[in-house]
Amino acid sequence: MKKIKLEISELAASCLQRMIVDEVNNQKRWYQDDLDEGFESINKTRERIIHEIKELADELEKQGIQKYIG
Repeated sequence: MKKIKLEISELAASCLQRMIVDEVNNQKRWYQDDLDEGFESINKTRERIIHEIKELADELEKQGIQKYIG
């Protein structure tokens, strides 16, 4: 997997923490919708997205940007 570097302001990083919570919640909801519709193959991608953006939230927290609890 290729990684990129990105520099953003602390304000933008704080907003990103909030957006991450929203995206995880969306992905979890869509994951369940996919299961209900019988689209199990898509869910591996959703699981990967959830995992990677949670890692991003952890990395931001290590840099002093508090996680958003939503």
